[in-house]
Amino acid sequence: MGKEDFILTDLAGRIRKGNWLIGDRLPPERSLAYMLGTSRNTVRGVLRTLAAKGVLDIRRGSGCYLHSVQGLSTITACESRNQAEGQREVVEACFTLYPAIAAFCAERISAAGLTGLEECLFALSKAIFAENPEAVCEQMAVFMRKIAEGTGNSALIRAAESICPSHPVLFEFFFSSEDYERETIFAGHAKILQSLKRHKAQETRQRMEEHILRMCLLLEKHGRIECSETLRKEIEAREVFA
Repeated sequence: MGKEDFILTDLAGRIRKGNWLIGDRLPPERSLAYMLGTSRNTVRGVLRTLAAKGVLDIRRGSGCYLHSVQGLSTITACESRNQAEGQREVVEACFTLYPAIAAFCAERISAAGLTGLEECLFALSKAIFAENPEAVCEQMAVFMRKIAEGTGNSALIRAAESICPSHPVLFEFFFSSEDYERETIFAGHAKILQSLKRHKAQETRQRMEEHILRMCLLLEKHGRIECSETLRKEIEAREVFA
């Protein structure tokens, strides 16, 4: 299941909740992309899909208007199950790719790159204090992207961006979680940054692996995903998670 399917399910859910009424004009593509944590191209594809289902009326030069909610019934529970499966695959892909990227970043990141990560970590702490789940999700995604950017390798940056778990649905649990769980998430980012500052590649790889596995456990606990068999074995093999 691709990223466009995630965004389709999310936008359909917002329409069902009554974010817009029949006849209302939806926000511009740029605003929707920011709201949904994705690119304008992905938003454009989702809008076309909803227009084909009769949900939206796309008027050239004017925008997208909510036409009907009846077409939303075709976005079935099966698609929701596929979404959950897709989210699990995203986390598994992150575990496969990001530790290697982080280790490479530790060897290459510049002082300016480290400053950018420090600023991102500060912005994440502000988002947590403000209890803003969308900002929390955004800053987590920015943090991961900046690590990829720290490698200076454009192919790795593109690969990282394609799997970065930046979708707010994954992190809506954040402020209903326990204090220690929120602290664990923030601490994971801080530990990775400290390893990067020391330019310790293997240590950074380990920190990233542990961070992703802990996130996987929390996401599973709060009903967002089910850990894959591969990640389950990794978790069971590490005494730190006992």
